[in-house]
Amino acid sequence: RNVPLRESRCRTVWVRYPEPSRKKILQPSRLLKPNSRCFVCGARTARVAVKSMADCKLGAFAKNCMQGALGAHRPALYLSGTCIFDPEYPEPSEEAEEEGMHPEWSLTEWGLSSGSLLQVEDEGQGFSCNLVITEEPELSEEEYPAGFRIEAAAGPAEGEAEERGEKRKAEEELAGAPKQAHIDVVDLD
Repeated sequence: RNVPLRESRCRTVWVRYPEPSRKKILQPSRLLKPNSRCFVCGARTARVAVKSMADCKLGAFAKNCMQGALGAHRPALYLSGTCIFDPEYPEPSEEAEEEGMHPEWSLTEWGLSSGSLLQVEDEGQGFSCNLVITEEPELSEEEYPAGFRIEAAAGPAEGEAEERGEKRKAEEELAGAPKQAHIDVVDLD
């Protein structure tokens, strides 16, 4: 059964620390709608452009891009359902090699090519998303010193953009009009 968000009994719970108000440590609040521009809670796929897939090592990519730029705590990377990076083995070692993990391999050595789709699962935060990796040799080193650029998937659909344009026009029209408070009127008959 599909229940509207407002009627749902699901709640976001905030932990009030170090000083809880009214002796309540946990503060529930209504769920917010998913942000359609967010690649984690929205229906979007993140895109990452790297300067060179042959020079980009998987372990460094996970650390710099996934943890550093995207904020993942313990990212695991999957290619076609096969784990190619496990947060338990972030560095090359004998144990990692026994498990088939090679963080020192380049993206090309893992069989990735421009346009490959990776699945990302953050075991530390419990989220997952898809990631499309493309190679852009002309990526500016001055603008992107880390060697990669992150963006959300293609912009909003035409209908969404049109709808936002209409809302913006309406807001601009209202901005010039005098504002009135909303008053509920009740008949006492």
